[in-house]
Amino acid sequence: MASFTPWKEWAILGGGFVFCFAAGLGFGFIVQAAPADSTPLPTPATTPPSPPTTTIPGNPATSPPARTATPTPAPSPTPKPTPKPTPYNGDVLAYGDSILILAESCLLDRGFDVDSEESRPVRSAPEELLAYGDALPDRVLIHLGTNGGAYAEDYDAIMDVLGDERIVTFATIQLPDDYDRYTFEDRTNDEIRALPDRYPNVRIFDWHRASDEKANWLYADGFHPNLDGCKAYARLAERVVRDLLATRRLQRMSHTIDVRVSDTLWQALQDRSNTSGQSIHHIVTAALAEALDVEHHSIFQVSTSSAIVQGLYQGCVTVADLRRHGDLGLGTFEDLDGEMILIDGHCYQARADGSVTEAADDELTPFATVVSFVADSTHTIADVTSFDHLNEALDRLRSSENAIVAFRIHGSFSAMTLRAACKHEPGTDLVAATADQGIFELANTTGTILGFWTPQFAQSIGIAGYHLHAISDDRAHAGHLLDVSFDAATVSVHQVNDVHLAIPETEAFLAADLSVDTAEALDLAERSVRGQSADH
Repeated sequence: MASFTPWKEWAILGGGFVFCFAAGLGFGFIVQAAPADSTPLPTPATTPPSPPTTTIPGNPATSPPARTATPTPAPSPTPKPTPKPTPYNGDVLAYGDSILILAESCLLDRGFDVDSEESRPVRSAPEELLAYGDALPDRVLIHLGTNGGAYAEDYDAIMDVLGDERIVTFATIQLPDDYDRYTFEDRTNDEIRALPDRYPNVRIFDWHRASDEKANWLYADGFHPNLDGCKAYARLAERVVRDLLATRRLQRMSHTIDVRVSDTLWQALQDRSNTSGQSIHHIVTAALAEALDVEHHSIFQVSTSSAIVQGLYQGCVTVADLRRHGDLGLGTFEDLDGEMILIDGHCYQARADGSVTEAADDELTPFATVVSFVADSTHTIADVTSFDHLNEALDRLRSSENAIVAFRIHGSFSAMTLRAACKHEPGTDLVAATADQGIFELANTTGTILGFWTPQFAQSIGIAGYHLHAISDDRAHAGHLLDVSFDAATVSVHQVNDVHLAIPETEAFLAADLSVDTAEALDLAERSVRGQSADH
């Protein structure tokens, strides 16, 4: 076994999109990566109707002067009217004008209920929403303003009805590029985008910005979404609602501490916030967690995915050190000698010969990811027929495309395909090293699948997308998960907001060019079924 190699720990403290790297002296920067959309687009139950004629009336009760404009619609039959929903039993009520008529089929596919009406003015909304009474759901999407625009008091009147407990999403409006004719578009969108400043339970679905450069999403009239736009509208709207749900859930799980601090301490907090870009809330929470020796939704990772792809397999962290940072995780061992499964604080090594043993504390790892797992939420998923199908089911449990999430899935799996890498000399790239991996087909196995989802923007550090390992309850079978099917399983979800990275100080790591794009190699090495099959 190789001798222990020193390593440095870098803290990546996530606060929204802000990350601070620290190793002795650190620096801060802001990451604003475009979200990777791994959720497949739905196939609408029906093709959206062609756009209706849209009348843009004036707003006589407020200044500016009234004006009427009628855009030229694409030739089409008038769509059938949408009836008001019966007492709500879906996920989100989408309430709005003819834009929602065209997006209805895709919204329905994603669990929305839809109340849409052609040429619906903003000022009719408070009375109509109030008429729902107790049937008005806890989550509402509003798309209004296309027909004549709106002012702050119009949206305030809607919020008077919806209150401060509901999760409310307002969509911005998209009109044709005729600024002489549609003078109210920018003003209305400014009013919509200002709503979260007054209402903490409001988020904005910026349909205008999303669709502004996407002419292929709209019919020729410049208003209404076509089939591609229908799919995009529903996908993006669902993402915004899920983000707000997650935020509200975390708020309800947290507590408020009212303390007095000295001027010196307050100034230090402000200085740290200004230099790091982190919120004071995040700095205080992280400091308390450290002082109380609490792992606060932290993830600890050894080395990087780009290093392991290039064959940097020299171990640098012991299993004992790894277990001090978490009780659930995955990885590999020195010289790529099998798959690591860390569960309930016990670390197991699954080798290519099919053996599974508990790893000794002095074993070394060149790459691993662990958390102190505490379920933020628990769900049941059913009728999973493949690895891709499992990914789709887990996608619906994530709240953001820009956050790391840990999963623990327990159940009886009707079929599983696992792999275990063979031991290789350092320098053998990961694609070549996994070509002779052991492949194991298991049937009717009760056990646990565990692992992580990592955002696309972090692919040079973690393995982007889903990285999952599995182990049977009797600890006789384990490995890297390639495929799975089951009738039902329980999924526990752990949100991560704090990342610690152990950087190897080996000569090979420090001299390596880790800037290369490893996405294709990782996909081949981590997700393809290659190697030697064995019966289990």
